[in-house]
Amino acid sequence: MTTDRLDEALAALEAAVQRADVPILVEAPGTVRSRHEATLSAQVSGAVQRVAAVAGQAVRAGEVLVELEGSELAAHAAAAHARATSAEEALSEAERELARTQTLFERQARTQSELDQAQTRRAEAQAELEAARQAAEAADTTLSHARVVAPFDGVLLARMVDPGDLATPGLPLVEVYAPGEPRLEARVAQELLAALPVGTALDVVLAAAEGGDGGPRTTRGVVEELRPAVDPATRTGLLVLALPELEEVGAPAVLPGTSGRALVPQGTRPAALVPAAALVVRGEVQMVFAPWVDEGGRARARMRLVRAGRPGAGGLVELQTGAEGLERVITSGAADLRDGAPIRVTDDAAAEGGGRGGR
Repeated sequence: MTTDRLDEALAALEAAVQRADVPILVEAPGTVRSRHEATLSAQVSGAVQRVAAVAGQAVRAGEVLVELEGSELAAHAAAAHARATSAEEALSEAERELARTQTLFERQARTQSELDQAQTRRAEAQAELEAARQAAEAADTTLSHARVVAPFDGVLLARMVDPGDLATPGLPLVEVYAPGEPRLEARVAQELLAALPVGTALDVVLAAAEGGDGGPRTTRGVVEELRPAVDPATRTGLLVLALPELEEVGAPAVLPGTSGRALVPQGTRPAALVPAAALVVRGEVQMVFAPWVDEGGRARARMRLVRAGRPGAGGLVELQTGAEGLERVITSGAADLRDGAPIRVTDDAAAEGGGRGGR
């Protein structure tokens, strides 16, 4: 094979190392939250009688999740209703008495003072009834707090109490979330906030998702909310990103509390890029192979140890180290090569655009 034909054949097996400016990505750590997520707390004191759901169980809006011992509250509500009933009877009697007194007054059988007293007793009975009814409503509301219900259709994320535990006002009992609308809440350096208006798209790296392959996954996040308050201790603001790809039907579920990182661009830097097919990974070692021709005119592969980043646009991988002086890399059959191994090429490789490396 002539030198020209050899060069043409090698060209079909390799690709040039591209030099380009790539974004500098700053990692903003965050946590996945659901758009609809609630921690339900006790509003009254009482022993926990029943917890009706377990973590991971689907719940419906209005479904009782935790029930507290409420005998004292029930007794108080019953007494309040009895008072309201008595007040209704007292008002009825006061109205009858006022009607009789009005009739006798018109017949001049009662004085103005007696009529005024009857009217006052009716007004007092009316006020007493209003107070009794309000007390009964308040007692019913307090009694209803002994039964903690789901605020919306969702899934029970966690339960913090068991039967027999003592619940006090403010004590968290259960957490509920609505799946399907995950959001990443990330802390971003103050100086980067101005460059992240609502609608900005960012890459987001999440911990393993349920139903995935067990490893981190990259998805797209869209800035949905930018909270202007900056934490004075960390000088960071809170960025809320929607994760539209995870809202699609069949997407792996990502539970609230999952850790994630938003990759925020901050300027650019020069980088060396190669096709992903050129990168060979053996154990913990990453490498590429560069073509060279020995003194006998034979094509060989020269191994170059590298450290690569994540695959980017167009199937290219950045070589973070090991790219100094590297101009071309072998892309066809690279996985089968060893350092110094001959590269098997054919006369028709250049014409067909194919070929294969060999040992």
